[in-house]
Amino acid sequence: MIMVGPGTGIAPFRAFLHERRALGHTGPNWLFFGEQHAATDFYYREEIEELRKDGFLTELDLAFSRDQADKVYVQDRMRERVRCCGSGCRRAPTSTSAAMPTGWPRTSTVPSTGWSLNTENWHLVVRRRT
Repeated sequence: MIMVGPGTGIAPFRAFLHERRALGHTGPNWLFFGEQHAATDFYYREEIEELRKDGFLTELDLAFSRDQADKVYVQDRMRERVRCCGSGCRRAPTSTSAAMPTGWPRTSTVPSTGWSLNTENWHLVVRRRT
């Protein structure tokens, strides 16, 4: 499951992670989280770090926009991860597209960023909405 939780938007993903664990789900979990300052705005920090440490949270990408001179946002971290996937990346239509081929993996659009994500084979597929 890929989760993008900017700011207080992290709260439902925290609950999703606990529910997945309680139900015995073993698939990978990837969280992108961003806020202004790590020292004051990393909500549920100890809990998230513990989930990462024990391996239940497979991937964790953080972006704190005001902790350095150049502002870094969640969508920047997402773009960085796309680059690391190399030739595994491909563009995909959104799941609502009428032209989507039969059997094409579903994507979901992240409203706050306009990016579409696809988790097939753990490749992050990104398509900027126009």
